[in-house]
Amino acid sequence: MQANKIKIGNIYAVDKGALKRFVVHEVITRRISQTKSESEARGRYLDAGNGHPPNYETTLPVSELLGPFEDYAELVAKKKAEKLAADEKAAQENADRIEVANLLYDLVGVKRTLPYNDYRAPFESNYSGVAINKEGIRLLLNNAKFIKTLARHNKEPTA
Repeated sequence: MQANKIKIGNIYAVDKGALKRFVVHEVITRRISQTKSESEARGRYLDAGNGHPPNYETTLPVSELLGPFEDYAELVAKKKAEKLAADEKAAQENADRIEVANLLYDLVGVKRTLPYNDYRAPFESNYSGVAINKEGIRLLLNNAKFIKTLARHNKEPTA
């Protein structure tokens, strides 16, 4: 964050593995060459963390201040909610793929002996859907031919 944008007494967000609140008491700017300067914010953490108690006073480079805490707290909450929704969606998609694989196993009358994500399984559930290998195709074809034969026999009138 730019040193001239920091307001004394305001609470800023600092990322120390988790979002921490930092109250700025003063901003110190030092000129280190004709064209370069360094700025630090002196203040205190409102939250305990990193082995320090609450209200621990310290000096941080202004680059570690992310911005006003309220703005970042909303972003963190939104990001958590989005991640939770994405995780739930991924879990549901995975459950759907496994259900389809189970239905295919039931359809061909074969018991599943390999894990769902094993590439050797006739019906493999992976990140993109359900893959059917050569053995799975053979099982489906045999089952389809059997069903077709049954259907033909059921349609023929009996004398």
